[in-house]
Amino acid sequence: MSDKVAERFGLKIIDAVNDKFRAQMTIGSDMVNSLNICHGGVIFSFAQSTLEAFWPLISAGDRLCQYSVVFLNSCKPGDEITAEASSPTENVYDVTVRRADGAVLAEIRANG
Repeated sequence: MSDKVAERFGLKIIDAVNDKFRAQMTIGSDMVNSLNICHGGVIFSFAQSTLEAFWPLISAGDRLCQYSVVFLNSCKPGDEITAEASSPTENVYDVTVRRADGAVLAEIRANG
C-alpha cells in the first residue's frame, strides 16, 4: 500500500465484494484527543484512506473534491473500527465507519 497514512494507522483491507470495500484498524493511544476519545480527524483520515484503496476498483477518473462528514459516536484506544465504502450512484461515494459493536461512528459522503 503506498498510502503512508494508511500504513501508519495499520489499515487492513478486509474484503472487496461487488460494489463494497471494507477496511479495519485499531485505535491507538496516540490517536486520541484531550477527552481520551479518538480524534475526529483520525476517523476521517481512516475513511478517506479506505475510499482511496477502493478507488481503483470503481473509477479511473478524477479524484474526489468534496466531502461531507457526520460524527455520530466516539471510540477509545483499543477499539477496532471498520470502514465500508460503496458507490450508490455515479460520482457519489459513501463510507460508514463502525465500532466492533456495530455502533456507527461516522457517515462520510464524497463527490467527484
